[in-house]
Amino acid sequence: TPVSTHITLTALTDGAHTLDVIGRDALGNWQSTPTTFAWTIDTTAPGAVLSTTPPNPTNLTTTDITVGGTDVTAYKYSLDGGAYSAETPVTTHIALSALTDGAHTLDVIGRDALGNWQSTPTTFAWTIDTAAPAVVLSTTPANPTNLTTADITVAGTDVTAYKYSVDGGAYSAETPVSTHITLTTLTDGAHTLDVIGRDALGNWQSTPTTFAWTVDTTPPLVTAPTGVAQTLKAGGTSTSSVQSSEDGNIYMVLRLEPAGTQTEIDAAILANKAFLVTSGMAGVPNLVSLPMGPIDGLYDVVAVDGVGNVSTILPGWLTVDNTAPTADLADDHADVLVRDADTVIITTTFTEADLIDEATPPTISIGTALSNAPMAKSTNLIWTYSWDVPAGLDGNHAVTITATDRAGNPCPAPTGKTSYTIDNTGPTVTLSDDHGDAIVHDTDSVTITVKFTDADQIDETTPPTITIGTVVTDAPLTRSTNIDWIYVWDVPSSGDGVQNVTITATDRAGNPSAAPTGKTSYTIDNTGPIVSAPDATPQMLKSGDTSTSTVQSNEQGNIYLVLNLEPAATQAEIDAAILANKAFLGATVVFPDTPYTVTLPGGLVDGTYDIVGVDGEGNVSTIVPGWLIVDNTAPVATLSGTPADPTNYTTTDIAVYSDDPTVTEYRYSLDGGAYSTPALVSTNLQLFALSEGSHTLRVIVRDGAGNWQTDANATVFTWSVDSTWPTVSAKIPSGAVLATATPEIRVTFSEPMALGSVDAGTFAVDNGVTGTYSTSGNDVIMTVTSGPLPCNTTFQVTLSTGLRDVAGNSLATPYSWNFTTVPSGGITWTQAPAPGFSARHWFPSVVFDAGTGPRMWVIGGYDGGTFKNDIWSSADGATWAQETGAANYPTRIRHSAVVFDAGTGPRMWIIGGYGNGGVYLNDVWSSSDGITWVQETGAAAFPARMLHSSVVYDAGTGPRMWVIGGAAPGDVCLGDVWSSSDGVNWVQATSAAAFSARDVHTSVVFDAGTGPKMWVIGGWDGSYKNDVWSSSDGIVWTQETAAAAFPARSEHTSVVFDGDTGPRMWVIGGTDGSIKNDVWSSGDGVNWVQATPAPAFPARFQHSSVVFDPGTGPKMWVIGGYTTVPINDTWFSP
Repeated sequence: TPVSTHITLTALTDGAHTLDVIGRDALGNWQSTPTTFAWTIDTTAPGAVLSTTPPNPTNLTTTDITVGGTDVTAYKYSLDGGAYSAETPVTTHIALSALTDGAHTLDVIGRDALGNWQSTPTTFAWTIDTAAPAVVLSTTPANPTNLTTADITVAGTDVTAYKYSVDGGAYSAETPVSTHITLTTLTDGAHTLDVIGRDALGNWQSTPTTFAWTVDTTPPLVTAPTGVAQTLKAGGTSTSSVQSSEDGNIYMVLRLEPAGTQTEIDAAILANKAFLVTSGMAGVPNLVSLPMGPIDGLYDVVAVDGVGNVSTILPGWLTVDNTAPTADLADDHADVLVRDADTVIITTTFTEADLIDEATPPTISIGTALSNAPMAKSTNLIWTYSWDVPAGLDGNHAVTITATDRAGNPCPAPTGKTSYTIDNTGPTVTLSDDHGDAIVHDTDSVTITVKFTDADQIDETTPPTITIGTVVTDAPLTRSTNIDWIYVWDVPSSGDGVQNVTITATDRAGNPSAAPTGKTSYTIDNTGPIVSAPDATPQMLKSGDTSTSTVQSNEQGNIYLVLNLEPAATQAEIDAAILANKAFLGATVVFPDTPYTVTLPGGLVDGTYDIVGVDGEGNVSTIVPGWLIVDNTAPVATLSGTPADPTNYTTTDIAVYSDDPTVTEYRYSLDGGAYSTPALVSTNLQLFALSEGSHTLRVIVRDGAGNWQTDANATVFTWSVDSTWPTVSAKIPSGAVLATATPEIRVTFSEPMALGSVDAGTFAVDNGVTGTYSTSGNDVIMTVTSGPLPCNTTFQVTLSTGLRDVAGNSLATPYSWNFTTVPSGGITWTQAPAPGFSARHWFPSVVFDAGTGPRMWVIGGYDGGTFKNDIWSSADGATWAQETGAANYPTRIRHSAVVFDAGTGPRMWIIGGYGNGGVYLNDVWSSSDGITWVQETGAAAFPARMLHSSVVYDAGTGPRMWVIGGAAPGDVCLGDVWSSSDGVNWVQATSAAAFSARDVHTSVVFDAGTGPKMWVIGGWDGSYKNDVWSSSDGIVWTQETAAAAFPARSEHTSVVFDGDTGPRMWVIGGTDGSIKNDVWSSGDGVNWVQATPAPAFPARFQHSSVVFDPGTGPKMWVIGGYTTVPINDTWFSP
């Protein structure tokens, strides 16, 4: 560049810069060492810093503020938004004066030595307050008051402390407002309190807050000028007065009630033991008006002045009497019944706290017989009246007394003998009895009831008597009550005819009874009727027949036919015979000596019947013997020569006869058809070409009297015609069966078999099985006696053609089948009661003793919406206890759990899993109680995983926990195997076991006869698996079978369980795309047998299983899982 051109630089940044320049002369020589210039650019403004600012708030009206700050050399300031000052060196303070009360703002901008001014000011804000506060007083005493102390609260806006002066004295020391002003031993008279307050800034109140009051502790004096004590009832007003020496209240207080303070007087008023007389002026007499409520008693006078000073009492000035006198009546008469010859002295005894008013003496009234008669005084509380009972006026008369006490309380209704009954009338008599009518005979015992009606009583000193015509004279009656009497009359055998009844009786007053009413006469009838049969021809009838001869009686009544030799001497005996169907009513005689025919009813006992008559009085005639023979009994057919049942014959030749020698013919019906025409019993019943199947023959016969055996009572013979070969329709056992559940082998045929054709030659079982034979219905049963059937053995059963049905038909061809014995368990499943935990899946279960005995444990899981970390346990599978609702380890699913002793005692362990938020886990936790969990490691050496399996196994170096396979993040199947003796330090046995990498498989520890091994069963490696692998060291794995008999599956469970034939491995449920509930077992891992039929529990996967003894023997348990939703049912087997 020509030297005439300047070096122009723009947009240089803050910081250090260096310029190197080399020059050239006209000959082209260039400068070898450059000329250098270095400089620094600084365009950053400084920030002012303020110090020695005044307090905020403050009562100072001046400031002396120091300005500083990095690189600040000068400043400007603005007060309360005003214009900025001139530029000032930082060595000069900001001095402000005469500042007014209120808020202030100071804005300061600084400049550095290069002239950079601060763009945003530094601000300081404060408030000046020079106003003094004002004290507010509360909890001051009343004015005037009788209190000689005070506890006064000091407050007020901004007041923080105070001073006070009493009655013009010196001010106290400064005191915080939290401390009350406490004054004591104040004297009677006027007092003044002056208080000044100070705020937090030190501003003192210039004019004090003042409170003035008067103390008065002198009680008033109460007097009664006339001094006359008073007696009042509610509503009454005194004639004397009371007054107080001071303004205030005058009270009446019940004697002995506390009345030393207003509070005690108020309590007595609430208890109705005091009342206010007046709120009056000093020296003014006041009459006393008694209100409602105060209880009776002697009252004192008490006065209370306006400040609560209580006077000494004026004792016993008022008696309160609100209680009316009571009256009790007595007399010199034995009872309340009186008559016109009686004079009764009536005595009234009053009970009264005061005295009866004698100015208006008591009077007596007795119903309508006496009105307000004056009584005679014996004492103030005892009065009498002599009453001459009048004639007439029969009836009840109430006694009333009119009297008052001196307070004017009227006497209420009296007690005691408060009424009389005047009786001047004799008794009436009504007769009744327990006999239906007035006609009686010597078998009757009649109880006659005599009912008297009388205002008084019947005279029992001369008891009532009864006369009955000529047969009973003045017989004494028996007393039930004074007005109820009875007589038991045994009717004599003589005296036929009418007998009138009379009663003799008087009441206690001597009034004789009137003639009786009611049942006042009887007619005695002791003669039986005469019955006859004019045409004595005996009759032979059956039900419904009517006689051709007649019977008659010489009296009205009934004619009966009674079975010969049946008792018939009384109507009761005849009635008993009728009830036994051994008698019946032949005719009701309305017209004596008139012939009547007899119609035979149904139901009678066959036999010879006599004629008996009974008249209206129950007299029974002598009998007319043997007039009627009753025959209603049909004969019964008997069959002989019937075919065997069943039979393979299609014809019959049956003889028909009867025990009744008069039977001559029969009819028959075959298979519900119509009855045949009658045939002689001498001809056999022959049937031909009978069809296959069941047949029913009904036969009826007729006797010589024409009685046919009814169809309902027909003689019935049922048999079957069977010419068909028997066939096998079912057999038990078949397929896989329990080794211990086969004590018998049962074959069901199409029809019953003949036991005589069954033996070891026609019903045989191989492998040396023998037994005894029986039949039941269509079943032929072999009960095994050769000993228990061995497990895992196939047996063949063979049936030969020598077997015959009961009709004699043989088995057409030989028949055989096989069955295989398997261990028990896994077949019969029982549902336990519903557990308390929520439905869930993807959880493990273990059996563990936390100190209270072995229990099953459910650990976490998934309920369809929530990852769980609750812990549940059960000692019986019926009752579940929640050990914790939220364990202290993170929530998870698809984890594993084992029980293991790492040297500190057995503990439950959970390993890995899938955490909330999609986290794969490799932490390890343990617990000795299921409540408190310890993290043994937060990151085990094995990779994080879920859906793995875990077992506890000793590979020769001591027991260890093992983790086998599973799924890594991204659902990558794993085939590695790890182990640990402490849950902290994990060792890899193999990174790739011989089996395919897999998850949702199962693992168990099992001894198949060559020592304990770890086993891997089924699972998922991209397809469902049913291969089985084993290892004794976790390194070398042997495939026991590539395809077990059970369908391939994953998310199943496996356990080791002894189903009574030795330990076996079991596979329960799972899925291969369809959810399963099948159960399989194996004793060697190669040969698997299905427990049949399918278990009762619903199909499921993602469940858990354990082997646990609830106290009734070890059982396999299936817990929860998933169907189409999470479930929480619990099942066990066997």
